[in-house]
Amino acid sequence: GDTIRPRLDAMAADTWNIRAIKGALDFGNGGLAILEGYIGQVRPALVVIDPLVAYIGAGVDIHRANETRAVMANLADMAERHGCAILAIRHLTKGGTLKPIYRGIGSIDFAAACRSVLLAGCDPDNPQKRGIVHIKSNLAPLGKAIGYELQDGGFFWTGESDLTAARILAGEDTGEGKSARDEAIEFLKDELGDGPVEAAQVWRDAREAGLAEATVKRAKATLRVITRRHGEVGGRRGGGKWTWERTDNHLGYQGGLIENLDTLN
Repeated sequence: GDTIRPRLDAMAADTWNIRAIKGALDFGNGGLAILEGYIGQVRPALVVIDPLVAYIGAGVDIHRANETRAVMANLADMAERHGCAILAIRHLTKGGTLKPIYRGIGSIDFAAACRSVLLAGCDPDNPQKRGIVHIKSNLAPLGKAIGYELQDGGFFWTGESDLTAARILAGEDTGEGKSARDEAIEFLKDELGDGPVEAAQVWRDAREAGLAEATVKRAKATLRVITRRHGEVGGRRGGGKWTWERTDNHLGYQGGLIENLDTLN
């Protein structure tokens, strides 16, 4: 009432076409079924979940890929069944050196499950200069950055922008963030969250995340990650593959976290 509605009015929006759900929704405790029932009734073109982690459910560890993946898969299936787009909003972690796609709070699997990822923010040297930057696209080339302003309680598009993800994130890097090793630890927790991963794949993903080899090795030691060799049956001596595995992993989903939408009325 004090933020979104005034901005909609300033843009001459038809507010009869915009609805909001009051009350708490817990996606891990029947909330997905409630949301889908509402979508089936209203038939929206766009569903905005802001912020996603507020609805994910206390029983789901947002830093574990094997737990967040189930929620994201259910949301994707829901969007496909009802022919709507779902926009899930996350906030950024503070500070760090990871690439933009890794900077959202929680598991990298949140971004991995999405067709398209946008980064919104402002220029650190000019807070009035705001923009939305496309940082991931599975279906088409990355789009150009689009600028916007917030003035007198209203929202205004300003056209194509030269703002980049690096400029936006520069304003978030306050020096109070996590160390490189802490970031590498979080990376490995996500990377190995579902079980053993081939060592070559871990190193490829670590390089993509902008992590130094020495930092990853320190994080590996901190988490007590073990390396195993899996030999090929009947293969040559020394063949097979090497995998990394967390010794504290507990694989599998916890009962009752995600509703079976096929059986809900």
